[in-house]
Amino acid sequence: MTGNRRKIVIAPTPTPNAFGPTQASRVRTFATFFKSYMSVWTLVVAALPIPVGAFKLIPTFDAQRSYLSVYTSLFCFLSLGFIFFQRHRLGYYMFREAAASPGSTGGFSMPQAVRNIVAALYRGFVEWLPLACIALSVFAVFRYHSIFTDAILIAQAEATADAEKGTLAGAFLIDIAGTNDRARKVALSNLVLFENRNTFEALGSLTIDRTDSGRRETMSPGSMNESYDEAVAKADRYHAFEYHGNVENEANRFLKRTLSSGMHDYAGAINFVGGYAKVPTPDEVLKTKLVPLGSDLMLWYLTIFVAAETAFILMALKEYLQDLAHISDLALMGMDVSKPTDKLPGDAQTGTQEPAHEGVTL
Repeated sequence: MTGNRRKIVIAPTPTPNAFGPTQASRVRTFATFFKSYMSVWTLVVAALPIPVGAFKLIPTFDAQRSYLSVYTSLFCFLSLGFIFFQRHRLGYYMFREAAASPGSTGGFSMPQAVRNIVAALYRGFVEWLPLACIALSVFAVFRYHSIFTDAILIAQAEATADAEKGTLAGAFLIDIAGTNDRARKVALSNLVLFENRNTFEALGSLTIDRTDSGRRETMSPGSMNESYDEAVAKADRYHAFEYHGNVENEANRFLKRTLSSGMHDYAGAINFVGGYAKVPTPDEVLKTKLVPLGSDLMLWYLTIFVAAETAFILMALKEYLQDLAHISDLALMGMDVSKPTDKLPGDAQTGTQEPAHEGVTL
């Protein structure tokens, strides 16, 4: 009896499925979780600047912390809204084949080959745009910290020059505030700190304190001659300053006044040099109200989060549109299982040929 029994094998019929293979429950579960995870993160990243600012996870000046959190969240949600508003156009270039329907551009019909090329360029741009946004966000992180370091240095120099009370330090302050060139600001700030250290080494314990009652000076013996020598040395360094401005003018003014009088101008020297000032720490200058390079810092701070949010939105939008259009991952990979081919393992050529994989035995 067993010899006459026929063995019939029914091969699984490949059918289109939006979630991939019918047997891949674990993969399907992971895909569902990942898509939900990506969608949630678009909102998390948009709201992330608020706790980041509150817990000081990214260094910022105190004067900028509050409005940076507001502006960053605002622009992140605006990016989310705009990209979702443009979802139809983006979905066209993400999924639709170039030759799916005839079209025209700019009011005239385009040849099919040109339409294919243009659509391929658009699809490539949209597909790689998330990676470009990620790269931009990473670049913005390094750029922000570089500018933030320069801003700390400039703030320290400005506070030091203001505390020195000398006319040369005041000229440095004016030149730092009057230029928009970041490299020049940094160079002038370094010179302020350099001159402050020279003043300390040359004058030792000389300090100058301005009070409401006037100017009070504490001077050690011989400090008048030391102040004059230091003033002449400083003026010689800056009488032909490469950054033409108030520093050069102030140095030339002191030298002209000294040479024309034919005698040591001790009072002018003390006023020109000022006194030694303690350089504030970075934590101290973070409390300043006038933030150096504030616009640059705000621009790159916003870029960090807006670029990252844009990348998340584009990746989540693709998953959303793929589910909406019931497009399987295999279809996107060019492996449309709705049209079985001879290469499929379940497609038997004869009734007696067994498939390469396990079927259902009756």
